Amino acid sequence: MSVGSTVLATVGRDDGWWEAVVLAADPASERLTLSWRDWPKMPSFNVSRRSVAVTSPKA
Repeated sequence: MSVGSTVLATVGRDDGWWEAVVLAADPASERLTLSWRDWPKMPSFNVSRRSVAVTSPKA
């Protein structure tokens, strides 16, 4: 995953999975900074690289 990639992310077990855009990736800590694709005005957030799903490049 690199900056600009689209991934699926969730904010909790009771929430759905939504498309997010990778804003930053820290290989040392395996953390990603994401922004919701369809809600760009919402604050960005950080997640573990292992907690997201990669989407198809055509998604």
